[in-house]
Amino acid sequence: TELTDEDREKIPCIKENVAFLSESKLSFMAEYPYSSYSDLGHIKPTKVDILPNSLISRPYRWLRTEDSPASSIVINYSTIREEEYKNCHRSFNNHPINKTWINEPQNQKAVLEYYYDGLDENSLIVPYLKNVPFTEDTRRIVLGVGFIKRVHDTQVYNSSDSTEKPMPSLWDKIIEHDILSRGFVFPYKELYDYWQENSQQNIDKYIIFADDDYRDQFSNGSELISYDALISILKQAKKCYKAISTDIPTIVFDYKKISNWIDTQIERLQDERGIYPALGSLLLSSEKFLTKVNKEDKNIAMDIIKTISFDGSQNSVRELNQAIENYNGNFSATQKAKAKLFIDKKLKIIKNLSRFICSDRQFADILQNEAKYGDYINNPYLLFENSLQNEFDLQIPLTILDNGMF
Repeated sequence: TELTDEDREKIPCIKENVAFLSESKLSFMAEYPYSSYSDLGHIKPTKVDILPNSLISRPYRWLRTEDSPASSIVINYSTIREEEYKNCHRSFNNHPINKTWINEPQNQKAVLEYYYDGLDENSLIVPYLKNVPFTEDTRRIVLGVGFIKRVHDTQVYNSSDSTEKPMPSLWDKIIEHDILSRGFVFPYKELYDYWQENSQQNIDKYIIFADDDYRDQFSNGSELISYDALISILKQAKKCYKAISTDIPTIVFDYKKISNWIDTQIERLQDERGIYPALGSLLLSSEKFLTKVNKEDKNIAMDIIKTISFDGSQNSVRELNQAIENYNGNFSATQKAKAKLFIDKKLKIIKNLSRFICSDRQFADILQNEAKYGDYINNPYLLFENSLQNEFDLQIPLTILDNGMF
């Protein structure tokens, strides 16, 4: 039976991606949470259409003011503008806008554009769950992996104002996927039936879990996944499919076809990953790439390296230095000279550390102790050992080192 528009809007949990395999178009109304605040009454409820085989992406971490990477790396993001917007608009009892989230329209636009830049039909998407009834394991559960079909434009809220004021963006980004034809959806329904029919025995070895070392990449709604995390998931998926094909023959699927697809993606990702996948994060950890943009500190390392392909060769080192020299933004000749000197003097440790996909904070902690550089070059596993005394976010997991070494 064809659903009416009214029926579609009544379906529960539409916003939580329960219909990501639905063949029907669904919709919901998004309401701006501050439309009752002063001078924001023109912002009206806006309809969001969820096309068949689509996921709703919401990059919550990137839209939080405290720990978002945006404030330091997105050139068009302004902390000053954000504060002014929040203080300018007040509730009826004079409360300012919540400071937790990025709300200023131009900032939202800049962050969302930066986040989604580069996602296309060659990108993979990984839907996940936080929990399911047939396991007590607290790790994230991967539902499947497949290619993106189309990334839709970011919507802005409807307005009753005829002037062209910047409008807040909806955080609900529609991404059409091609998982059913270019990917796989894991047979959890069949696995659940098996679990129920067999006295609810432990079936964890058949479930695709995201490794806890990558938990932050499977939290906060949507997140950009590292090559290492994605390769890890694909390897585990192949292992789980193999276990099911051996142990539970009643669950039928084409193991050879799925296995070949997974192997192809792993090979492609390893090639794209390259030897030095963490060069950007490492350079972000250095103050040599800090500059003032509209009186605010910005680290332009990512802007610089996105134009080059670094493979550690002398040619790519020259290309990196040339990219620094040719940077057209606010970066003086003196700053460029210091940045190039940093590359030249620290090249050996840069090449060594860039193999390991660490955060810029982890790299900053490592680079503080120059006396240890030689030790880390000779034995990178000391990065794990020496980081154990650090706070959790600064500890270097062994899996990250393993992936960089092999």
